[in-house]
Amino acid sequence: MFRKAGILFFYTITPLHPGSGASVAGVDLPIQRERHTNFPMIQASGVKGALRDLAKKLKDAGKLDNKAEEKIDIVFGPETERASEHGGALAVTDARILLFPVRSVRGVFAWITCPAVIKRFERDLTILKATNEGLSGEALEQLKNIELPTLKARQASTPQDSGVVLGEDQIILEDFCFQIPQDSERDQVKNLAKWLANNALPNELDYWKEKLKRDLVLLSDEDFAEFVEMSTEVITRIKLGEEGTVETGPWDEEHLPSETLLYSLALATDPKLPKDRMLEAAIRDAEGVLMFLEDELVAKARVMQFGGDETVGKGLVWARYFDGRLKGSEGGEGHGT
Repeated sequence: MFRKAGILFFYTITPLHPGSGASVAGVDLPIQRERHTNFPMIQASGVKGALRDLAKKLKDAGKLDNKAEEKIDIVFGPETERASEHGGALAVTDARILLFPVRSVRGVFAWITCPAVIKRFERDLTILKATNEGLSGEALEQLKNIELPTLKARQASTPQDSGVVLGEDQIILEDFCFQIPQDSERDQVKNLAKWLANNALPNELDYWKEKLKRDLVLLSDEDFAEFVEMSTEVITRIKLGEEGTVETGPWDEEHLPSETLLYSLALATDPKLPKDRMLEAAIRDAEGVLMFLEDELVAKARVMQFGGDETVGKGLVWARYFDGRLKGSEGGEGHGT
């Protein structure tokens, strides 16, 4: 049973290719998608694998203490040849989409989301409150108190001071025009944008946090689904041989664009070590597991790599850990890295 929980936010710096391993339609290498929504995602095995790889690189670089190898075994489980000794104490969920960047006629681009995505995120926040004993649930309550407007197809809502609005009530995203209803609760969208900027984006990204507070656009579930299906980045690649001629390709790869925000739940148990090893263990409880994740991995690395194409600079993401606690009366800076 899980005893502690947190959330990992991943903000893409460069296009990200979490490959699905099967071609669909006109794309040879599409990204991973949820079966029931077709929303982009990163499978949990890929998230955990990237975290373990990050821990190994930090250990090899001498950025972790002399108990790093034992801690990695406790958190992620032993290497394959010793897998039968005990399991890992950390579980992660699939990384789900939270914000998706879309080209805009004004303001260069906007982040889009929809009620279904936000409500699912609220549901996941309840796991933090239910799992972490003593957590007040302020973050969850603040999010639940935001009453999102009901939108129809080709309608949108955004903060009053948004830089992506044309005139008074129009937004053009890609080639589509969206109308802002007169009764749209734009102050509520502003509150949502502030919550996400303060708690989901890393503290170092000041410019992007301020832009998010202005340029978040709420769409209907159907319009959001269309954008995340049709507005991903498709890159054509080839492989050159030693003599400079094409050896393989061309082939098409689908990527999540830069500036995408995803999140994953991090769930911890007490270490699954034999009883005779627990007293001397470098990590002794579930809280220690998440402290290792927050203080040793996320805080020391900040930037990590997901998916394929590492050698061509793809898949760089900025990570932030959030444990569900807020600072300040308006959500301030979320506790965590």
